[in-house]
Amino acid sequence: MSIVGEPSLIISYMDNSNELGKWLKMFFGLAFISSEEVVDAFHELISICPNDDGFIFSDYILHNFIENTCQFPPNIWAEIPSPNPRTTNAAESFRRTYNLQFYSPHPHVHAVVSVLIETQTETLTKMK
Repeated sequence: MSIVGEPSLIISYMDNSNELGKWLKMFFGLAFISSEEVVDAFHELISICPNDDGFIFSDYILHNFIENTCQFPPNIWAEIPSPNPRTTNAAESFRRTYNLQFYSPHPHVHAVVSVLIETQTETLTKMK
């Protein structure tokens, strides 16, 4: 089963009058609630799923992002947005933190590699 690039899902998402498109927009809101509430919200969304394409998509999401034994559980990707964000998105936040690690605009390659390894170790520790 291939979900990525599924034409009917993409067309539905882009159409504001399509029921599946409206459902998908609600579905993508799961990332903006607390990780403890994701499972209940997911079940609520499944109960109002408009058609079979939505069920195929939701089965994929269930097995990869919702179940207890999935590869990417909700505690990794779901979080209530901060009421006082310091940046507009996560990538900008990473760039800012990363740039603060260096004292010159063109650091030595060993310093860059060292910071990247440290960042990766920290990220893996937080994920576990």
